[in-house]
Amino acid sequence: AFRGTLEMDGIVDLTKGSEYEFYGELKDALLEEYAARHIPDQRNMKGVVNGWLLVNGDGDSAAKLNGSGQLRIAPAALYEVPVVLEMLSALSSLQFAVPNRAAFDYALMSFKIRDEAFEFEPIDLVGDSLALRGRGRVGFGGDVYLDFFSRPPVSNNPFKNLIVNSTTSLVTVQVRGTTSNPQTTRGTRKFDDSMREFFGAFEPRPGAPVPTLNI
Repeated sequence: AFRGTLEMDGIVDLTKGSEYEFYGELKDALLEEYAARHIPDQRNMKGVVNGWLLVNGDGDSAAKLNGSGQLRIAPAALYEVPVVLEMLSALSSLQFAVPNRAAFDYALMSFKIRDEAFEFEPIDLVGDSLALRGRGRVGFGGDVYLDFFSRPPVSNNPFKNLIVNSTTSLVTVQVRGTTSNPQTTRGTRKFDDSMREFFGAFEPRPGAPVPTLNI
């Protein structure tokens, strides 16, 4: 599968009609292979993809599809993805440091599937000069409702870290619209207790190992 391996296991319970449950795990696939086949106009998308997905449902109705999973791309050249491109453009307009076209050291997304949508929490996009944590939903029809929050990554400079830790606001980018035509709104958000809980242990450091998947 896209130069990697896809392993699947599943069951369909015919005694209950058409209830099913499937588990899939993708190992070391290449994002550029997927892009060449399905989105050939985005030629600079690259990265090694690992992920897992567990879904269950009944029949062929998307409304009855539920599940959860994770997706990790490392390194993650995602600059041409419309949602990412629009978001980085918004940050750049705020004189915020943005990465080069390689974009990120890694992207790590955890999600649930319900109500005909992928519900992401969190989405971590981490590079040398920019770290973003996001959350929200993307509907099966392509509608987007995502919020991203940015703070400078933790560095090896204690003085710089003191400035970061004393920051009381976050740069925010709201992404709405559709996956093919996203629209952004820029702003700030107070770094309060709810944001501290959302960020949790998210303190990316330059050169730190890429997080593992939590299967």
